[in-house]
Amino acid sequence: MIIRSQDKAFIINFEKVDTVCLGGIEGKSVITFTYAQVVTLGEYSTEEKAIKVLDMIQQRYLESSEVSMGGISMKCIPRAMAFQMPQDSEV
Repeated sequence: MIIRSQDKAFIINFEKVDTVCLGGIEGKSVITFTYAQVVTLGEYSTEEKAIKVLDMIQQRYLESSEVSMGGISMKCIPRAMAFQMPQDSEV
């Protein structure tokens, strides 16, 4: 699955991300990810809104399908599956 940042400036491959975190910066709740560095995906006015967005990402990920190939079970995410980080006003 790919995720596009709230400011639409970049797209990440969710499968390559080490962690997705919720934190606070200057009175805002922010969702960040780490790979080689920490990058902000979106900023939200409340922690509740940020948690709702994390729930939305989790739900989109769970919509992927489980397949078995050669006895190995894995999640397959359709290439077209993408998640656009919503603006604060959309949450």
